[in-house]
Amino acid sequence: MPGDFDFRNLTPEMRSCMLREIDQDTADGVLVLSKRFTEAGGVGYPPLLRSAASEHNEAWLAESLIGSFIAMELAAGKWKKVGSNAHTLFAQCEFNRFYCRAVVRTCWLILIMASAFIEQDNPESHDLNLKRSSAECSMSPSS
Repeated sequence: MPGDFDFRNLTPEMRSCMLREIDQDTADGVLVLSKRFTEAGGVGYPPLLRSAASEHNEAWLAESLIGSFIAMELAAGKWKKVGSNAHTLFAQCEFNRFYCRAVVRTCWLILIMASAFIEQDNPESHDLNLKRSSAECSMSPSS
């Protein structure tokens, strides 16, 4: 099943970085679980997300989440049907979010390495590059 997204840089290294981000969220207790998951869906989601990140894509994750969502929810005091595409929207959003975080983390690492290379290559700019690198790293979303 082809995905709707084009993850051009979904390399083994990027997948590894995605897994680190997923593991960090899990360890910190902040991994997003849909409020529309069934109990079994909530339990089954984390390993499915890891599997999608390590060897599949968002479409595989969406297909794997079929049946993991409740059929009806209470909204504004009335029962309404949960969208039949809830599994797809959730899978796309979360897979893409971890992919983007992995890309950003990789960019930060490249900036840090480039800064170190410039510093090594041009000792006079040591203070400037160190200050720049420290400022950039402090802005990292998950240093």
